[in-house]
Amino acid sequence: MRTLRRGLTACMLLAVVTACSQTDGQTNDEEAQAANTESTSDEGEVTATTEEGDFEITLTSAKKVYQEGQSLDIAGLLTYKGQRENIELYHAAAPFNYVITDYERSHITFPEIETLGKTSTLAQGEALEINTFKLSEVGYPLGTQSEKEKEKMKETYGEADHFPAGVYTITLLVDFSYEKEGETTDVYLPTSIDIVVEPS
Repeated sequence: MRTLRRGLTACMLLAVVTACSQTDGQTNDEEAQAANTESTSDEGEVTATTEEGDFEITLTSAKKVYQEGQSLDIAGLLTYKGQRENIELYHAAAPFNYVITDYERSHITFPEIETLGKTSTLAQGEALEINTFKLSEVGYPLGTQSEKEKEKMKETYGEADHFPAGVYTITLLVDFSYEKEGETTDVYLPTSIDIVVEPS
């Protein structure tokens, strides 16, 4: 069942892009919806956090605006805040995935998803981290995209070892299951931030 779910993850990621807000959310206990909040520090650091139950995910960028050619300083964390000393997570290649919405090139991109089941151990109060976010030709157009625009997008992504100038929404997602009170519980949490890359 988990393998089948991984096959559907790409579609679920796209649904998250449209549903995930960067303003203060409201938690609906009955539907177990998580609130996503974003804040910007005086130093320009952008942080978004989503909490639900025993888990918290945080996505942080060192700054809101980068110059083209600069490496992005972005990290995502998954933290277990429950009462157990540690727990076992069941997931695909990693408990993390992400979607990048590129508004300049009207494209939603995400890495290819592996469906092989793996496990991670997460200790109380400790965090798992992801700090690599890359553009990929894998994805879907954001609205109508001409063949010329598609070719330009592929050329740009193929040549770039950094994010080209544009406005982006980066959505981090954790997707895993774990044993809770003798039953398998699924966890699916998104959080997102906006960044800008200015022409050099």
